[in-house]
This record gives sequence, structure tokens and C-alpha cells, in this order.
Amino acid sequence: MTEKRSHSRRALSKPLEVEISTSTSKNSIDATAINISKGGACIVTDRSLEPGRIVMFKRPLEEVDFELPGFAEVRWVASDDDRFKVGVEFLA
Repeated sequence: MTEKRSHSRRALSKPLEVEISTSTSKNSIDATAINISKGGACIVTDRSLEPGRIVMFKRPLEEVDFELPGFAEVRWVASDDDRFKVGVEFLA
């Protein structure tokens, strides 16, 4: 399998809060970042998110050595038992 990422990922396990906005409401969900790079991250959450949805990270991750963009686009979602792995790409 060929790696398509532009940036290498770093494993971690840190809680964060993700805000999901719609035209009528804003909801926050708890998630855990399991890996991260300058280009994106993989998070685990109890809620499935649709690919293409824009989300906002509300809690910064102090462990990364770069400024984490506030917004990201959901690129893929995979079911993992009763949780969901969600791949996001950071928006510049």
C-alpha cells in the first residue's frame, strides 16, 4: 500500500473537544486524538461524522510542536465496534 500523506504522523492519546456546526445549532462532542501531523489527525469518538463536514477543535493540544489549525474537514470515517475513527484534514 502506498502512503498518500504529505506529513508524518505522530501517535498520541489526548482528549479534545470538537464542535460541529449546522445552520441551526452548534454541538460539541468529546473525542480522543490518536495520531496527528501538520496536515491532519485521526480522532476517535462515539459519534459518526459525515465526510466533507467542517469541524472546529475547541481544546488545543499542547503536545504538538506546531500551531494546530482551528478547523478541519472530515475526510473518512470507519466504525470500530461502538466508536468511530475519523480522519480529518486541517484547513489552512
